Amino acid sequence: MLLMDEERRVLAVNDVLEKALGVPANRLLGMRGGGALGCVYARRLESCGDAEACRSCDVLRLAEVALQEGRTQRTRARLQVVLGGKVQDLELHLSASPFIHRSRKYVMVLIEDLSRLVRLKQAPREEGFHGMIGKDPQMEGLFEAIRVVARLPVPVLVHGESGVGKELVAVAIHKESPRALRHIVPVNCGVLTDGLLESELFGHVRGAFTGAIRDKKGRFELADGGTIFLDEIGELSPAMQVKLLRVLQDGSFERVGGEHTTRVDVRVICATNRNLEREVAQGRFRADLYYRLAVVPIQVPPLRHRREDIPVLARHLLERICSEHGHPPARISAEALDRLQAHDWPGNVRELENALHFALVQSRGADLEVRHLPGTVRGPAEVELLRGAVRRRRPLARLAVSEALLSCGGNKVLAARKLGVSRATLYRFLERNT
Repeated sequence: MLLMDEERRVLAVNDVLEKALGVPANRLLGMRGGGALGCVYARRLESCGDAEACRSCDVLRLAEVALQEGRTQRTRARLQVVLGGKVQDLELHLSASPFIHRSRKYVMVLIEDLSRLVRLKQAPREEGFHGMIGKDPQMEGLFEAIRVVARLPVPVLVHGESGVGKELVAVAIHKESPRALRHIVPVNCGVLTDGLLESELFGHVRGAFTGAIRDKKGRFELADGGTIFLDEIGELSPAMQVKLLRVLQDGSFERVGGEHTTRVDVRVICATNRNLEREVAQGRFRADLYYRLAVVPIQVPPLRHRREDIPVLARHLLERICSEHGHPPARISAEALDRLQAHDWPGNVRELENALHFALVQSRGADLEVRHLPGTVRGPAEVELLRGAVRRRRPLARLAVSEALLSCGGNKVLAARKLGVSRATLYRFLERNT
């Protein structure tokens, strides 16, 4: 949220936008809207509204029209911004609400980033089966299961370890289904509090809580006619489990703070890395919800169970990494591929991709050799050396810890296991050295 005056200068931002932009709020105050959002044109000219491209800017026009006509304006716009030092193309839904205070005009602009939804909907068909690479019989069986279940109008539960590509499976089911021309809407259930998650899923009405200045559709309404993908479903609280169960039973719900019942036609796909049967037995997950969700369970195999796919997958990932970063094409030596196949990959495909990123940086443009791989991937000798250091009570090395964290995708539990130390030991090391 941005609050601006008649000259479109920022007077206030909320903490959500401050965190998204990665810039302290006090540095944004006084800037014009485009400059505060990081618009590339405003950055180049150090002013918002002066570039040739500003004449056709939907964001600028929205605020101007709202102030001139004195009524709320809404639009969908594309904005090229600089975030974290990188230029990014964002797809935004904007709402500008004007008001007068002490004879002065102000406008409050609400911003919703739709970029991820657009990428999921419009992503071009990739190599392999909807972006999944593999010739292993387990993967061929997975692809066939996706084709079959896609035609059935029932919920699907995708289970697999962290990093195996459960979201790719969900997108593949959607694209193979009769709903392929409609939205697939992703929601990560593990990163939001109950209050935020309820509003995110079901929407809210104006005045439902502090800051709810307009009605807002939830993800279920946005997915009407299409598919909703609920990731990390095992993280739902008991209260949210009850609310989700009702939607699955009759497709109805009320927005937060509302009385009107909304009905939707949505295909539900969920994913988890937890053993939900065990969660049910231990009373942490509702049995009736589990049986509603797990009408058709799909298991995604871990990478260590399909080692023959690793060479072709590694080449595919490396080609994509080079393309995305404008790097000249690179190759992987046969020896390096052997080491990749020998590794257990507790972080699965995500860990493999991180390892290739690391190796590409280390190679400095040359082909990838064994010496460029993270130490935890190079082979038993390096791993044994790390374990021996722990047994002899020698301190952890910064390089070894960095490589372990990188190869495990930042997962400290997996990194500690790689290093042969307890989580507490790794946490203490990180606290002392950061």
